[in-house]
Amino acid sequence: MDTLRKEIVRTWFLNARNSISGLRDGLGGSATEPRLHDANGLICVAIAYEAYAFGTFQKHSAEKNRKEFCTRFGNVIQLSNPTDLTQAIHALYVAGEVKDMTPNSTRPPVKVLNETDLGSIMAVIYRVRSNLVHGGKDVANDRSYELIRSSFIALYYILEKALVEDGIL
Repeated sequence: MDTLRKEIVRTWFLNARNSISGLRDGLGGSATEPRLHDANGLICVAIAYEAYAFGTFQKHSAEKNRKEFCTRFGNVIQLSNPTDLTQAIHALYVAGEVKDMTPNSTRPPVKVLNETDLGSIMAVIYRVRSNLVHGGKDVANDRSYELIRSSFIALYYILEKALVEDGIL
């Protein structure tokens, strides 16, 4: 991965880190602010992940890059299991199926198959991110918000492990 791409990954990841810090420290103001904060965090960490995955695996397909990432880091959940990651993955598992909310989509719903299956976890996170970006998820809806928040936290800790392992962080 070239130096410029590493800086892009690092910058977006650090933006997500600010959102994680906000979760830990608590945010003042209305109940809406943390929801927007978490949605922003998911977008930041997703951009960092996508820049990292493309720069590392160089597949021209998000799905192929995700498969390569899961093959390489499939044991990240067992190796690095902070409580926040465990709780976020459990919340995604309990949430059940996540439908593709893109208009006219024929893709089947996805769900976390088990709490150690990185492939299904990443598929759910990607679907939640896509639904948020394309308008199918709304931070005002409690179930959607929990999916957004859990996806953000899970992807943050999973990607952090990969970036540390590759010397980017």
